Amino acid sequence: MLFGDSSPGTPIGKAAYYLIGDPKAFLEGKSEEGAWLVSQSYLSEHQIYPWQRRTIWFIQSLVAWTSGLGALVLLGLWYFLHNRVSQKPKTP
Repeated sequence: MLFGDSSPGTPIGKAAYYLIGDPKAFLEGKSEEGAWLVSQSYLSEHQIYPWQRRTIWFIQSLVAWTSGLGALVLLGLWYFLHNRVSQKPKTP
């Protein structure tokens, strides 16, 4: 279909790692390289859009970095406010 041959096991692009949550999307058997076969028609019919591992890694890294940056900003804000309040000038 996509490349003219619709037989099971026909590669439809470069090999990649995907996250597919529905076990019914997998076909029986594996490819010559040992990869699991996935039914493209099943994914299309049930509107399942698998995530690539590198996309998940990117989102995970983005969340980790922004969380760390947010924690540093909050820590800096707390430090600034804590020192400002504790160092009030003494009135004579």
